[in-house]
Amino acid sequence: MEALAHFDIAKDKNKEDPKIRYNRGLTNASLGDFKAAKEDYEKARDQIQGKSNDPGFTHKILFNLGITLRRLGHEHLEESIDVLRKATELKSDKGSMAPTWNNLGLSYFENSEWDEALTAYKKAIDLEWPLTQQKDADPVTKENLS
Repeated sequence: MEALAHFDIAKDKNKEDPKIRYNRGLTNASLGDFKAAKEDYEKARDQIQGKSNDPGFTHKILFNLGITLRRLGHEHLEESIDVLRKATELKSDKGSMAPTWNNLGLSYFENSEWDEALTAYKKAIDLEWPLTQQKDADPVTKENLS
């Protein structure tokens, strides 16, 4: 909670910095306040619209917004799918894209779109599999793919 107070102070001093809103969203999400996290991620997204030349940062915002929307419940699944689909179009770094495709699959799955979910999961595996062969690969990913 103290972190949120500091983000509020920073936000008031620099209203147009999307990184403050993004990090505040991460904090709210980690506290389980997905409604507040959604608002922060949406504000960060709106602040960079047409301004950012950093597709990696835009990807992070959309990735976390998509997950947050899914966690808010069934009524937000279509929006989650739309946001995560946009995130898959932004960045080609294989290491960051596998989780995006996996989460897109989860949103499709929770929305009972089975074929789309399977396609997204396969894309995630295709992107992640070479990474799991590395000695320092994420152990959870290794376990999930084995």
